[in-house]
Amino acid sequence: MSEYQSSTIKVNLSTREFEITGEDNFVNEHLEDMLKLISFGTVNNNFTDFKNQVEPLPDSISDKDSIYGNGRVYRVDTDGEIDICKKIGGTSKSERMKKIAMIMLYAKDNTPLNLSELRDTCVKQGCWDGHNASTIFNNPAHFIKKGKSKVWTLELTMEGREAAQQILEELVNVQ
Repeated sequence: MSEYQSSTIKVNLSTREFEITGEDNFVNEHLEDMLKLISFGTVNNNFTDFKNQVEPLPDSISDKDSIYGNGRVYRVDTDGEIDICKKIGGTSKSERMKKIAMIMLYAKDNTPLNLSELRDTCVKQGCWDGHNASTIFNNPAHFIKKGKSKVWTLELTMEGREAAQQILEELVNVQ
């Protein structure tokens, strides 16, 4: 029977409670994650020293480029143009076009996306379907489409933004 040393770390931070219990090695491996969580949620308390030692977790849209940008999924160039760096999958051109639009709108903080921007990116990805482009985005659950005919823009709904985040998470985790 092997002996091991057990460790426990408990943090309350006004009932948000966090506890790690297990072998010393296990606790030590997860200590840094715990410190990040603590530094994220604390400012003026006994953990201020830890806050200066660890990088805070991303907590807002302004941190999205460090998570998904910089070539992980997309790049934003100096002109504000979005370059999607990964191949966007899907069972049809329309599905791929929707994913691309969601990624671009997410990267642009939901600044309206015009047809020409979308077309250029979809052509690069090999999924442009110009004959059906207008009807593909008539989904009020994910997109707000403004304008008519060949002059329209897209924005994301709240549900569309959540779908975009899910797509980006999947792409970040694909090697």
